[in-house]
Amino acid sequence: MTAAKALDTELAASQDALRERTRLLATITDNAAEAIFLMDADGRVTFMNPAAERMFGWPREELLGRILHDEVHHHRPDGRPYPIAECPLGHVFATGGTLEAHEDLFFRRDGSPVPVACSNAAIVANGRTTGAVLVVHDITARKTAEARLIALVELGDRLRELQSPAEIAYTAAEIMGRTLGSDRAGYGMLDTVEQTIHIERDWSTDRLPSLTGTFRLEDYWTGFTDLLQRGEVVVVDNLHSDPRTAATAQGFDAIGVRACLHAPALEAGRVSAILYVHSATPRRWIEEEIAFVRGVAERAWAAAERARAERRHDLLLAELNHRVKNILSTVQGLAAQTLKGTGGDPARFAQHFGARLRTLARAHDMLTAHGWEPAPIAATMHNALAPWLQGGRAGQIEIADADHAVPVSPRQAQALVLAFHELATNATKYGALSTPKGQVSIRCQAGPDGSVAVDWTEAGGPPVVRPPDRRGFGTRLLERGLGQDLGPGSTVSLRFEPGGLQAEIRFVPMPVPG
Repeated sequence: MTAAKALDTELAASQDALRERTRLLATITDNAAEAIFLMDADGRVTFMNPAAERMFGWPREELLGRILHDEVHHHRPDGRPYPIAECPLGHVFATGGTLEAHEDLFFRRDGSPVPVACSNAAIVANGRTTGAVLVVHDITARKTAEARLIALVELGDRLRELQSPAEIAYTAAEIMGRTLGSDRAGYGMLDTVEQTIHIERDWSTDRLPSLTGTFRLEDYWTGFTDLLQRGEVVVVDNLHSDPRTAATAQGFDAIGVRACLHAPALEAGRVSAILYVHSATPRRWIEEEIAFVRGVAERAWAAAERARAERRHDLLLAELNHRVKNILSTVQGLAAQTLKGTGGDPARFAQHFGARLRTLARAHDMLTAHGWEPAPIAATMHNALAPWLQGGRAGQIEIADADHAVPVSPRQAQALVLAFHELATNATKYGALSTPKGQVSIRCQAGPDGSVAVDWTEAGGPPVVRPPDRRGFGTRLLERGLGQDLGPGSTVSLRFEPGGLQAEIRFVPMPVPG
């Protein structure tokens, strides 16, 4: 083989190797997930791979020859102009060096931002920079995941400072909507009996108006409540194409919604509220976003329950404090009046004061058994008259069967127990219960106006010649204190008829606060 022929063979082999390397390089760049750009010394694009086209929305034929910095890297993350001399790419051109991988913010052709991680290096020939290579990786997914984690931390910090369930729900909705880049987010309270949802407050962008008011659940779609009842996030990517919502999609169009998420809150196995996210355009909600909504909802409902528990605790303490003060005031009054009525006799004082304290204790036990909620007036009468009903005089007391289920407030029940005790005590000393043939009849009647009438009638006791000249503690309690304790509009009348005492008590049951 001549030298020339050997040279031709070597050249051909080199060209084949070059073509193979070029083919391999093209295969790598064409299939790479990263965007790859080559630029000349002025920063003009001389090559870009398919991933670069997809990532930034520029067709290759349009971006070639343009200065890359001006098209995809012209602003800082805060939106201010970003001269090429100040950016990492400009530093590469100026120094002919290589920079370590770093994060930056580029922009697509439509102006939307793309968080990226990139590395670049200068192409140096004969001691001068002739171009540069730039490799760009889209880190949107990672940044979005980081944003969701940051949002959950922010949510936790803000919820710790809130005491109102409504503020808690709104804060959760605002953070959820903002983090997901949605157009509207809010919360609503469900009434499963009336089949309505009431939205008090929401968060929205300029793309969708605020949405508040009361809406019918049937306008969402058939089976919507059943889906919420499962406790899972209800997801709709496109209200027009989803078979569950296609029939009611026009109703959603009226409020500007094309995609949505709903996260329910369950109380005692029933849906009580929802957090929701609205999108003005169809949107494929990814599993990470659904999990984020679920996490926000769980934290929000837990914080709301904590706030309600703290509120109940505060109310309970306030109510307990109020009741203790009332009991102490009542005991103080009983002690003073009993001491006055017994003339300072220690034995008589102990006897009468002890009986009244026991009566007060029975009233307290009854109210505790009813959870300090309104108690039936029948239970009130039986507790007050327990010493007589359980003793030998049980047959002398008739409690007529009329409206015994009428509820009275704890304060009224306590006052009535003491009043019935005093009536029975006086009847035992001076009236119908002081003789074996005496009778006491008690009748309770509810009026059409909501008032309650209780009549105490004695018969068969010693004849009453005239009303007593002296008013004892029991009489004063009935005539002066009972009306005040029973509330506005209450009246107490004592008539000493020849056949025995007749007491008429009229009052209106008082509502129990909160």
